[in-house]
Formats: sequence, structure tokens, C-alpha cells
Amino acid sequence: MAKSTQIEMDKRIEHVASMLTQGKKRPIIIEHGLENWDVQTAQIDNYIKYAKELLKEESANTKQARDVEFAKSMRVIVTIRNKCMAIQDYARALQAQKEINSLLALYEPQVHKMEHDIVDSTDEERVDRLAAIFDRLRDRRDRAANE
Repeated sequence: MAKSTQIEMDKRIEHVASMLTQGKKRPIIIEHGLENWDVQTAQIDNYIKYAKELLKEESANTKQARDVEFAKSMRVIVTIRNKCMAIQDYARALQAQKEINSLLALYEPQVHKMEHDIVDSTDEERVDRLAAIFDRLRDRRDRAANE
């Protein structure tokens, strides 16, 4: 059993991380490692440990990047609102404030408001309203995926 190079280890850790993100459990990863790499179970457990650390680090970086983007968005919108207020363009200032409120999740989710309306509706109206809700949610998901 020859000692693995750092490059080989890194590739294996990346592969294990990929398997973990696919939902593979330890026994499957162990089996894969024993079949494909000349290593012991203990070494594969180390790969799993390092892969989990890698995924945790990537997750933290993603959260930090999201926080930075959120802060930049807030700063831009606050600047726009303030400039609109300075020139007494209240309509645009109000639009900017609404965007700030939305980013801060200050509004009650629209789905909850519609739930009350749905209860008091006919079956056909309920189906139409639920379809509209699902369409909006699908649109939001698609927009988020494209950003």
C-alpha cells in the first residue's frame, strides 16, 4: 500500500464531498473507497471528515458572500431613497423604502393573507388562487436560480 500524494488525497476528498452532497452514507463511501483506492477504512473515514470540513467551509463562505451582497444592496437602496427624499421625489423614495422593507422581510408573507381568502371561496376560486400562488413561487424560485 503506497502512500498517496497530496494531489490524490485532495481528489479523493473532493470525490467524497461530492458523494456526501448526493446523500451517500458512510457505508457506501467506504465501499467505494475500498473498491477504488488502495486504502484502509480508517483513511476513508479521514477523507469523510476532511470532506465535511470542506463543505462546512464552503457553506460559511457562501453565507458571508450573501451577507456582503445583502449589505451592498441595502446601501444602494438607502442611498437612492435618501437622494429621492433630498429632491422631494417622494414616490420613488417610497418605492425604495418598500424595497428596503421587503429585503428586511417586514411584510407578512402574501401566502398567509391569501389563505384566509381561500377558506371563504368556492372550489374553483380556491384552485385558481392556489395556482396563482404556485406560479408566483415558481417565478421567484426561477429568478433566484438565475441570479
